[in-house]
Amino acid sequence: MLHKNKPLITIVMLFSLLGCGSSSITYMPQHLALSLNETKTTLQTTLVEQKLENYSNLYLTHRLLRLGDGSFVVYEEAMTDEQFEFEHTTTRATSIVFDTKKMYKVYANNHLYAFQLLLPNNKMLNLIAQQDDTQELKFIYGMSTKKLDQILKHIDKNAKNAYYKDVITIDNIENSLWSNWTTWKIHFTPLITPIRQLGGL
Repeated sequence: MLHKNKPLITIVMLFSLLGCGSSSITYMPQHLALSLNETKTTLQTTLVEQKLENYSNLYLTHRLLRLGDGSFVVYEEAMTDEQFEFEHTTTRATSIVFDTKKMYKVYANNHLYAFQLLLPNNKMLNLIAQQDDTQELKFIYGMSTKKLDQILKHIDKNAKNAYYKDVITIDNIENSLWSNWTTWKIHFTPLITPIRQLGGL
């Protein structure tokens, strides 16, 4: 009887997986696309500056982007090598990278998050984080609260507005990077750890 039901169980599991939602942030020259389930929004961008960093087992790309309305955002993409993965949840990893004093979760759905971060200088930073893979973490930050609300409403009409309006906005290259990636955080906090092998001790 159990063997006869195996195909049925497999089909049910397959449909469950297909029913699960997904999210992504994808950068290509001249646009930054955010998708959530079946909804997608695209931000027109111009690359102003790009910076690459190598932390041995983690590779980081910072991009300062000018949006179509003239405002700026920073897009950061962190990726581990194949032997490592991020140790913490998206929320905890974000808190560590930005040295946050306090975090306010604005939105969370299928690995896509929006936060308002209270930084050590007591200023507030709007940030979107996306992580559906333990080896990759993506951030978009530095947008106004009005812009953050617009982005969230485009991908989810039921998204609530962010509370804090007086936030950091990026207006030049010198004050664009607000994250604080360090070797100590990455390897000794640690932000990343060797991938756990199934069946290992």
